[in-house]
Amino acid sequence: MPRTRRRSICNGTLTSPISRLPVELLSYVLILAAHSGDARCGDEDGDPHGRDISPCMACVPTLPDTIAAVSRHWRRVALSTPELWSRICITVGDVMDGEPERTFRTISRYLSRSGRFPLDILIDARDPEWDFSEYDSSSAGCTPFGDGEEDDYYIHPFSNADMRDIMNITLRSSTASAQRLCSATAPGARSAPLLESLVLMRCNEFASYSHEFSPSELRDPTFLPFGSLLGGPMPVLPRLKNLVFSGVHTLWSALPLLLPDSTSCSTGLRHLELSYHADEVRPSAAEFRAILERCRTLQELTIRISGPPGEERTERVSCETEEDPVALPHLTSLCVGYDDTAAAVRLLRSLSTPHLKSLTLQDVSHPAAEEEQDAGALLELCVARPGSLCCPTLFPHLETMALYGVKARPEALEAFVAGTAHLKMLKLAHMALPTPTTSKPLAPVPMAVTLACPLFESRAIHAYSELLGEIGWKWSGGVDVGLERGGDRFMDIVTHEQPMVGAGAGDCQMLCSIGIGRQEAYDFSVHGEIS
Repeated sequence: MPRTRRRSICNGTLTSPISRLPVELLSYVLILAAHSGDARCGDEDGDPHGRDISPCMACVPTLPDTIAAVSRHWRRVALSTPELWSRICITVGDVMDGEPERTFRTISRYLSRSGRFPLDILIDARDPEWDFSEYDSSSAGCTPFGDGEEDDYYIHPFSNADMRDIMNITLRSSTASAQRLCSATAPGARSAPLLESLVLMRCNEFASYSHEFSPSELRDPTFLPFGSLLGGPMPVLPRLKNLVFSGVHTLWSALPLLLPDSTSCSTGLRHLELSYHADEVRPSAAEFRAILERCRTLQELTIRISGPPGEERTERVSCETEEDPVALPHLTSLCVGYDDTAAAVRLLRSLSTPHLKSLTLQDVSHPAAEEEQDAGALLELCVARPGSLCCPTLFPHLETMALYGVKARPEALEAFVAGTAHLKMLKLAHMALPTPTTSKPLAPVPMAVTLACPLFESRAIHAYSELLGEIGWKWSGGVDVGLERGGDRFMDIVTHEQPMVGAGAGDCQMLCSIGIGRQEAYDFSVHGEIS
């Protein structure tokens, strides 16, 4: 390469289109390049909603350094753009496999160059050698190494001054170390006025299936994140919008004191998730109600194996409740993951969500559970019942519904489907097809599902079946349908339309027959849109 050209590259003086951009536009382009990331990374943990838990997950951590090394011009622009350096990601691998001093120097450099721009921080303290695919159900709740000395080596490198500028904190761990790192005895912050998102996750959902919390020495909730701020002016976290406690419990009775006031729509928590808590560390009914009453502006609520623990006795589901439901007038999305249908029914009845548009139900029972959870009563609550004055529908404006692994008797499923005419989208996933009564292993298995839903805009069914299946839907109006295969060993796929007997003009039935060569589970989905 000629010397003059090399000098031009180093000085950034080549007359390429991007080199002629104003500094402000180039700065914006560099931010987009560093922070946009890969759109496919949002569903890493199998979240049905595909929601990122941290902005840091959609970026390449070292890309700002690479950008600053392109040319002198780019370096000047990068160093004068604090937002470019505002996302910091730390993993156990950075500390254990690399040079810890180098990692902390990098963090210090990013903190310095970000100035006072609000920070997004992701601390991934999960054990990199923990292989979830080799999990043994006979040792549920156990990890390859316990919650002992291995967790004590990590101390976060952020000072109290840094904490004042943090906008998002995400801490993930495969053990209970996340509780230590945010406890009152650990280095804490005296102020967090910009904090908008706090995500604490113990990524071991199997630990929640036991009644007792493990390890027992960390059972007592003697800590509260940012509890040292309670002596200061209220509210403690005035800008908090997103709060996630997954596998991490806290001092539930004091949690409302941390949350922002929800007297107006411009303030208050928008998203709350409580997930994977053992029975003895879940909030009581009174504590759970107090938390929700502090969050009247909630727009999204996720409860998975959490909330008030289920009672030992069997309750009769009725239309009467002992207390008035908690009013959440702004809630539009609700996700309930249950391992006890009675507790899930009580949860739904304890909420007043007149404007709910999206509802997700997940059976997240232990894979080795001896008894299946019959969700018939749960499904009955979720569908409209025209003319019923005793039990009006809980969700009059529901548009979207998704069921994951939900199990119920055929008559309950039939009644549920009959009440979904008001929906615009229905998704069924990981729901087994009926088992054939004939002795022939590959006889057709009819699934009596007929949808007469004029408002439907899309339909998706993801099903597991070990045998040949046949599924039928009824649509009103013209429908475009496509079949997507989730497996690659189907013997035969046949789709055809046929007029419905006694139906009006335009009504048709789409039949999809799927022949499976081996007795294994495959996914398939059928989508239809009103044309």
